[in-house]
Amino acid sequence: MRFFPAQVALAILAFAAAPSLASAQAAEDTPPATAQPDARIAQSAKVIQSSLDAWRAGDFEGWIKWYASDVIVIAPQMYIQGRKDLRAIYRPAFDMGVPAPTILDSGWTGEKVFIRQREYASANDPGMVTYAEYEVRGGRITSVNARLD
Repeated sequence: MRFFPAQVALAILAFAAAPSLASAQAAEDTPPATAQPDARIAQSAKVIQSSLDAWRAGDFEGWIKWYASDVIVIAPQMYIQGRKDLRAIYRPAFDMGVPAPTILDSGWTGEKVFIRQREYASANDPGMVTYAEYEVRGGRITSVNARLD
């Protein structure tokens, strides 16, 4: 695990609870009403939604079970490899009761599900906007690539 203390807040916030991922992509990217994501994208969205629902419920074990044992998370100045390191970074977020973010957009790009959201470190925090792409394989999140937006 490699991370920089200044970026831990981003790590803590990157997976906070969220409303449904079923929303459409940004208006300019919205497919025609008849278009549907393929079954794999729909299943990936369900996995990610389940992890976010667990976060919202304060269920750490329920949240982390959706991540593959060899998950890779890349965010600004941070690289997390494996569920063990993910646990070490994110358990404090659950203990601190990090507020739920506001979802600004969600959808898919290629074979990845994305979430764009305003995240908060505390009740008084003005928040920051992040964008993350999730890859899901075998019913588990295998990679997350996040950035400030």
